[in-house]
Amino acid sequence: LVQLDDPALAAEMIRDMSSAFEGIPQVRSWQVGPRIDMGRAGAPDWYTVGIVTQFDSVADCKAYLEHPRHTALAAKWKPHWKRAEILDFGAVAP
Repeated sequence: LVQLDDPALAAEMIRDMSSAFEGIPQVRSWQVGPRIDMGRAGAPDWYTVGIVTQFDSVADCKAYLEHPRHTALAAKWKPHWKRAEILDFGAVAP
């Protein structure tokens, strides 16, 4: 979850991320989009953009973090982040 210092930049950030994620082979799937208000009590409402990336392994995630497309995104967009919450977790298969 990312809060941008200027919410007007959200569409550009979403386009940049969508384009970059498509070119990173370690990213199995991804979703990026603006916050929507569902009116749910307790749901965070501070963020501008939500991002989810999925990998097949921890090694793939680490490779993604070092991929030139990811490092370019971070260099461009981190200066515009007012706040970010990044969560790393593993999924358990049913």
